[in-house]
Amino acid sequence: MVPRHPPRTHVYLTLLALLATIQAPLVQAHPADARYHAELDWRAEHIQRTLAVAWTLGMRGRGQGTVRDIDGRRCLEGPLLAFDVEDAFAFDIDGPVTVEVEVLAPQDAEILLAYDRSGAGDSKLTAKTQQALDSGSIALTFELAHARFAGRGAFGSDLAIGTADGQNVITLCRLALRRDPTPVPAATADFELQLRDAANGQLCAARVGLFDANGRTPLPGPEALLVETFSDQRRLVFVRPGNATWPAPRPHAFYVDGTYRMRLPPGRYHLVVSKGPEYRVEQVDVLLEANSRRQLSLALKRWRDLPADGWYSGDVHLHIDRRSSPNSAILAQMAAEDVHVASLLEMGNLHTTHFRQTAWGEASEARRDNYLLVPGQEDPRLSHRGHALALHLQRPVRDPQRYFLYHEVFEQVRRQGGVTGYAHLAGEWFGAERGLAIDVPFSLVDVLEILQFGRCNTEAWYRFLNLGFELAPAAGSDFPYLDLPGAVRTYVWVDGELTSGAWFDGLAAGRSFVTDGPMLRFEVNGFGPGTRLELATGDPLIIRAVAEINPDLGQIEGIELIVHGDQAREVRAEDGAETLRLEHRLQAEEGLWLAVRANGRSRSGGTLVAHSAPVYVRLAGGRFWKTATVGASIEHLHGLLAELTETPLDTDAEIEWWETAAKLAERWPRQRPLLQQRAAAAAARYDALLSELRASKEDNP
Repeated sequence: MVPRHPPRTHVYLTLLALLATIQAPLVQAHPADARYHAELDWRAEHIQRTLAVAWTLGMRGRGQGTVRDIDGRRCLEGPLLAFDVEDAFAFDIDGPVTVEVEVLAPQDAEILLAYDRSGAGDSKLTAKTQQALDSGSIALTFELAHARFAGRGAFGSDLAIGTADGQNVITLCRLALRRDPTPVPAATADFELQLRDAANGQLCAARVGLFDANGRTPLPGPEALLVETFSDQRRLVFVRPGNATWPAPRPHAFYVDGTYRMRLPPGRYHLVVSKGPEYRVEQVDVLLEANSRRQLSLALKRWRDLPADGWYSGDVHLHIDRRSSPNSAILAQMAAEDVHVASLLEMGNLHTTHFRQTAWGEASEARRDNYLLVPGQEDPRLSHRGHALALHLQRPVRDPQRYFLYHEVFEQVRRQGGVTGYAHLAGEWFGAERGLAIDVPFSLVDVLEILQFGRCNTEAWYRFLNLGFELAPAAGSDFPYLDLPGAVRTYVWVDGELTSGAWFDGLAAGRSFVTDGPMLRFEVNGFGPGTRLELATGDPLIIRAVAEINPDLGQIEGIELIVHGDQAREVRAEDGAETLRLEHRLQAEEGLWLAVRANGRSRSGGTLVAHSAPVYVRLAGGRFWKTATVGASIEHLHGLLAELTETPLDTDAEIEWWETAAKLAERWPRQRPLLQQRAAAAAARYDALLSELRASKEDNP
């Protein structure tokens, strides 16, 4: 049987490689890492470390690396090979470098080299193999423009070599580098920055960009925050193009916790300071004269104060290893992004867990003002049936012997007061809809991650809502895989003091909206998202909604009223609009659900979106389903259940394939019959819904 909804893992891995194109200089790393890597015993002049990796510098490879002797020469083999260049040869430069390699490859094979490049421009070069040398290998020469070599690739690497498809093995027997010395600026200037919140005058954290006349970002000094991305700790981070909170000329930034000092070459610089979508963005041109000292103090002004109205932002999908990153550093990063609730997820697979939490429950929570760190897990994780979310946990839940049976995890999470859900619905990755098909009919799923990486995907969510299941939306950045914390966020309304319990209770109840820029207000008969209205036939439904956006980030283009998944009303904005209002009136003639969606455009031209959780309307205690689509939806879900139990397991589709492939192949035959039993029970529940609908039609022809 051919799956209608493939796991699309290759798309996710491609995104990982693209986002690794420009990383920050490595400060240190520890061996526990969720990325495949192996240090290889192979040296060349000016190369201090050689690694086989899964992705780096915009490239990806699937397979392990090794060293072997070929005709008396030590050669490297692997789909993606990475190299750490000696700092004494080149570190943080901006100039040409020549790279010569000898490879064993067929005629006309396409070989790619990616490198840590300074400023803008393509960092990947392609060469096709041509005439072989006497040794049988083929010589290739790559001319690298504006090489930087500041260790911004994975594990501190500076360049990588592989094949175009990331699958075929490359055999490399020689690598040589040449460059002319780069002059070091003789003069310097001291730059001091102070950031305060304009509302209270207190020092505050923020994201900062500093760009010279060529658009190049100097490596941040030691006062910039250390940020852990996987096991690499860095000061310079990459901001995904399209991130609405970053209207800056280049995608490089660092975090400042109130004050920052650094010695820089003299010249003109452009400074950008942002603090999430509720603060205005500060942009200032700074002139640093030789042998001078320049002090600059900025007061960050609010555009809107949503916490004052009870709305607190959160990111439900963050991976940071708390064994190596202190709470104070994580909290400072969240304060810089103005993310009030950071859901830190220990990430599991059948073999092990990564991004470990050091404690659970209240003992693991940390707080700085109104910024909270709260533990959870993304586990189980299978490309065959999705990645499960378990949020606000008192203790982890994990059973590798029954790893395919997510419902047993969800039941235990619910018993301890946690929130359940599925990740990556936005990208339709990892077969998540299959998992939903088997778990939603038992009312075991609270939230769906519908917004991520600039994508908002509502198809599966609407389908379940139209069948009468209550599901709340969620947004998660999946840091450090896809985005920075808060690039997408979930706003939850809290009545009173912000606590982790109040926020996650509100999340599960749907007192929320998700956004990557626009802000929403939405009410039906004066009640907000997540409300369950019990009405009589003919009662009025008075809908009011407002969408707005920080003018430094973009503009609103439209706001839509969604009823049963269809657009019931739309209001379009004129160019430059910051605020848009929608008012509409309906009569309750049937049970239904309503929500609003806003669309906008960022300063860089990217699309922005916000979507509220639904308001549910029932008449005389009936359902809010969309009867016209129930039959087709159930047929679709039956197909997904068949895929889940009948499609062969692809062990190579997992992100940590090197850890899990053998165990998955061994466990699947034993656990598949149990999954088939659960799928049959889910199918029976769908059939019961269909029988209920048919009976209601017979009673009311």
